[in-house]
Amino acid sequence: MYARNTLHLGLGLLAMVSADPINKPPLAQNFGYLTQGLLDNLHAPANALDQWNPGSLPQACADETSTSGLNPADLTIYSIHYNDCEQPWIVCTHKDAPMSITTLVDLFGKVPVLARSHVRHLVNLPTSTNANAYTRDGVITLLGIANDGIDVFLHETGHCLDNGGYAGRSLSASPEWQAAIAQDPNVPDPYSAVSPAEDVAQNTVIATYNIVVPGGFGMLEPNWRNVYHQYALLQSWAEDSGNLLAPGGTCMWRTPDSPTVPLGGAATTAKDRRRSKVAAAARQEEKPEDGIPAGIAVLPVKTFHTECYQDIH
Repeated sequence: MYARNTLHLGLGLLAMVSADPINKPPLAQNFGYLTQGLLDNLHAPANALDQWNPGSLPQACADETSTSGLNPADLTIYSIHYNDCEQPWIVCTHKDAPMSITTLVDLFGKVPVLARSHVRHLVNLPTSTNANAYTRDGVITLLGIANDGIDVFLHETGHCLDNGGYAGRSLSASPEWQAAIAQDPNVPDPYSAVSPAEDVAQNTVIATYNIVVPGGFGMLEPNWRNVYHQYALLQSWAEDSGNLLAPGGTCMWRTPDSPTVPLGGAATTAKDRRRSKVAAAARQEEKPEDGIPAGIAVLPVKTFHTECYQDIH
């Protein structure tokens, strides 16, 4: 049911996350019961959408599209200008992706801006298998995700936060997270049990619900105490790191975009992609503020790759 990949962390993270499964039963079988409350209480800011002229794209979009066996020439590139951030987000959407660009702009905009600011790009692709998503180096790739994926956006953003968003620390790699798991009789759902990193990502969804929906998670879930130490710890770390999951405000930090490359010159082999990343890192070291407006802090690019998240509504 879940496509498993090795989880890689680096560039400033001092601990490796264990990918060992968590031996706890799930509180619920899926997160469908959270969806409506999140959709009703998270609001996307006003926005404008600019479509790029054909012929160029971010290297990260070429990488993830080619990895999925698809042709980057079938992508349309957009810059999303939300009015809560001076720096737009560049997204790449495939002509056959089931999620429309309108829906993507709305759902991604619902992610609180200080958490959203840790996402570099979005890549929206079709798939011939079960819908899933993953995050690599701050780039969220959606595969076959349709129109009800607010929990997917929050889950994948949770991975970005777990890889440096909490004042440079990884929550899932911390002894505090292990202690929180030990104190609770359950994990939130079956996918949370895949690994501590996936448990953190799923608890990001619950913590966001608890913050934004009147009455919080306890009004919805009668057995909320069974996972309380997990989502309460995550909520505490988010608050201590600048209220990352609280709606409102404006962006204060952003990760630099991946390099823009000509469509025919995008690196498509593993060797080419390694060279591209080395070159991009060198450019960032020379002038890390490239593309980031004055007054917005520049976040370092973290190298990590999450396991595939199965959309299990």
